[in-house]
Amino acid sequence: MNEPIYATVREIVADALRVDPAALLPGTRLREELGADSMHLVTILIGLDAAFDVEFEATALPKTEVTMAWIVEHVDIVLSRRSK
Repeated sequence: MNEPIYATVREIVADALRVDPAALLPGTRLREELGADSMHLVTILIGLDAAFDVEFEATALPKTEVTMAWIVEHVDIVLSRRSK
């Protein structure tokens, strides 16, 4: 897992969901465990857009589980594509 991306994602998610960043582990499920709704997820996407200077599409979010690891991996993939 890309630690610099993970650290940034953790701060964005913690801020959007008003939780302690230390509680956000790679397997943490945002909807199921933290009660994130669609507005929370949009807020997280906006934070990711600003932090990484990339536009993330809400349609890319999985319909079921959204985990911290999934977000970090998705950000990493998008950033890798941008640098090519």
